[in-house]
Amino acid sequence: MIDDLVKFLSMFALPILLLGIIVSLIIATIFGDYNMLHNTISELGVTKCTPLPQIFNYSFMISSFFFIFFYLYCGKIALESFPNKHAVIIATSLLLISAVGMFFIGFFDIEKNDTVHHISALITFTTLGIGELIMAIMTSKNIGNPIQMIILVVVFCGVAGLFIIFPSPLLEWLFFAVLICWGFPMIIRMY
Repeated sequence: MIDDLVKFLSMFALPILLLGIIVSLIIATIFGDYNMLHNTISELGVTKCTPLPQIFNYSFMISSFFFIFFYLYCGKIALESFPNKHAVIIATSLLLISAVGMFFIGFFDIEKNDTVHHISALITFTTLGIGELIMAIMTSKNIGNPIQMIILVVVFCGVAGLFIIFPSPLLEWLFFAVLICWGFPMIIRMY
């Protein structure tokens, strides 16, 4: 019963987040002053770039609640299929930290408190990236194929490294897309 509830609630995490980002991006591009080449993702949540920053901010806050259930469910699946329980607990803990950080990204937009917002974003995406990396390695059906895992790690580290060395809005979007795309195989395997 509780497993079914957790699984059910986890289904809403990514759709709510993606819908909020896509709608925010469309509104900000058409009715606001937003450009993916010049503005960061976080600027979808501020009035200088969009007439409706609440859509972006609320999508992060609301989806963070559902991501908690999503990551708990991922952890449950990993515990059942992967022998290294400590690695599962570490990965799940990192992912849960990222879900809590997502709430603070939406709650403390750049206009309210840019320091808290940036610290929350840094914690969120660092723990999300490392947690997803560990979880992907553990839950991969193709774990026996080292070339595939090497490609995943190189793409992730390459995009992350480029973003750290050359921070730009476009690389930020690319890094975010890699994290989202990396999460899709976990979702597909779960349902």
